[in-house]
Amino acid sequence: MALTAIVVDPLQESPPAEWDDFVATHHLMPLWQADLLRTAANCSQTPSTMVMVTEGGADHPVAIFFARHLGPTNPTRFVRLGRMPRPSMTECRTTPVAMGAGLAFAPDADPGTRAEAVRVFEQAIRRRTGVGGLAMAYRELTSELLPLVPSDRRVRLRLGPNMVLENRWTSLDEYLADLPSKWRSQLKKIRHTVATDPDLQVELVDTIEADEAGWLAELVRRRHISRAIPRPPLPAGYFARFAALPGSRFLTYRDRSGRLLGFSALLRYAGESVLVWWGSRDDIDGARPDLYFDQYLRLVDLMIKDGAQRLILGKGMEQIKSRYGAQPVPLWAVVGWR
Repeated sequence: MALTAIVVDPLQESPPAEWDDFVATHHLMPLWQADLLRTAANCSQTPSTMVMVTEGGADHPVAIFFARHLGPTNPTRFVRLGRMPRPSMTECRTTPVAMGAGLAFAPDADPGTRAEAVRVFEQAIRRRTGVGGLAMAYRELTSELLPLVPSDRRVRLRLGPNMVLENRWTSLDEYLADLPSKWRSQLKKIRHTVATDPDLQVELVDTIEADEAGWLAELVRRRHISRAIPRPPLPAGYFARFAALPGSRFLTYRDRSGRLLGFSALLRYAGESVLVWWGSRDDIDGARPDLYFDQYLRLVDLMIKDGAQRLILGKGMEQIKSRYGAQPVPLWAVVGWR
């Protein structure tokens, strides 16, 4: 049966109800929920498209895609002329957190159906954007997804890996005993320093002040990106919606007055524990460097106590995360013309 695409502009159209059904049924990361994607798209500087590929109608989806359309380097020129710029590239990835590729398939879809779904997605994007020779970029592709993306006239690029810690311990002490002695000594010292600080309050909570969390997450983002690439911060509404997700929790660090110094945003789903954000104050505003390192120990402890299969620490800071025993999972990008 032929595959068809349902294409949605998240700022103007409501995705079909089957989108969230697909996310729930196949245990996708909750960041795929339509409401979260629409909230993120609402604060983006680039337009986005949600595509659901179906077989025989909306009630039989086989794949979902999320893409954003990157415009020319000088979009203000088009605005002055009263025209919206056509995209120079469509990037398929999850947003606003680079936690995975922007495509997901039904588990029972065979490789041929999955590859066909990608082709139907690209055709739908071409019709929606009106661009014939459209450049496509797929990011955060795992080794399983890589063969499904067309590679003719395209370049494969190795990206920074996803750092993952597989759970094989029954206690934090057993975990620490597994680490190399150099790192074990350092981490025990950090753990003791934070645990005995009388001015610190550390809690695992179900909710957080959305405005404050958004600001601290933005401070961390600004430390790691080029200032030449402006991007608006995530709205408080996104953090409020994230906090409402089943399995979301926050590890918070506060001073004696209750002021939030740093936090980890976590998701527990499908037997995994996922670190989604780290937010912290700047040095001139009361930052404490030990908190960043302490959070990983507490997340490992939480993974063990929860019985999660693994802890996903995400991309970046590979050398630091490897000290905690995390291993790299390779990721690729495929970039080129359609």
